[in-house]
Amino acid sequence: YELYGQWRKKADPVMRLTHKAGEKMFIDFSGDRAHYQDPTTGKTVEADLFVSALGASSYIFARAVPDQSTENFIGCVIRAFEFYGGCTEYLVPDNARSVVTHPSYYEPDINRTFAAMAEYYQVAVLPTRVRKARDKAKVENGVLQAQRRILAKLRNRTFFSIRELNDAIMEETKTLNERPMTGINQSRRDLFFTIDRPALRPLPADRYTLTS
Repeated sequence: YELYGQWRKKADPVMRLTHKAGEKMFIDFSGDRAHYQDPTTGKTVEADLFVSALGASSYIFARAVPDQSTENFIGCVIRAFEFYGGCTEYLVPDNARSVVTHPSYYEPDINRTFAAMAEYYQVAVLPTRVRKARDKAKVENGVLQAQRRILAKLRNRTFFSIRELNDAIMEETKTLNERPMTGINQSRRDLFFTIDRPALRPLPADRYTLTS
């Protein structure tokens, strides 16, 4: 018992998850923020960076928005679907207030506006458990890559609108997705078109529109 107790203190067993193609899109915001310059006042304006990653291929989408409001969160999810060219079966966010109104281990309450968007795209919302970072390890890594490979490269550049900023983010995202990943000598883009893209469900004919 003593030896077993000592082993338990050191052991940190983790089950490796195998993600089904086209099944899950993990979504989150980066703690580090992007920025651009207001051409009128010259002041620096900060923007939040949305990041999504597909479960099987780790294919990344990133976009800057003014804040993390429900409306902006929904807009980012829609643009991510359009970027991927299809819908996954599940959306996996954390318990951000713009998505989850009441966290729960069994039945979390999803924001009605966000839920309406998910229903339109026929996607189920599966929030991660509270304080369980491993539940969203896929997008945690995606956010880390976005901070290192996108934000870091844009830090010393000056943009005069959020549109200019997003154009640059898209360019760096493309470079990141085409970069070979360590250990497998394949890029996220290669894996996406081989694994995830064929399994995605088609987009609706019309883009979802927020209603008041």
